[in-house]
Amino acid sequence: MPALDSIKKLLSNPKFIFWAYVVIAVIVGLQCVVLDMQMTYAPGSPDAILHSSMNNYTIYSQSFYHLIHHQPLYGYFDKEYFDLYLYSPSFPFIIMLFALMPVSV
Repeated sequence: MPALDSIKKLLSNPKFIFWAYVVIAVIVGLQCVVLDMQMTYAPGSPDAILHSSMNNYTIYSQSFYHLIHHQPLYGYFDKEYFDLYLYSPSFPFIIMLFALMPVSV
């Protein structure tokens, strides 16, 4: 079957696989930005910024500030984010440069 062989050849082509991943990543990224289905707070409120789809980034960046201010890393900080920090104590040093950048970057 020539059609099946051409499909197998296409799916085994590294360039096709790379560009398929790139296209899928761009589509998913745009979907997250445009739809932002996780937003449950009034737009513009401080809670909307902290509890938006950037929750993972907020957890990561706040872990750095908790560490340098000698706060517990594994506590529940419901005013800052709505999940728990689950990483090693050395992780805030990895995320330090991102935590120091403004959120708008």
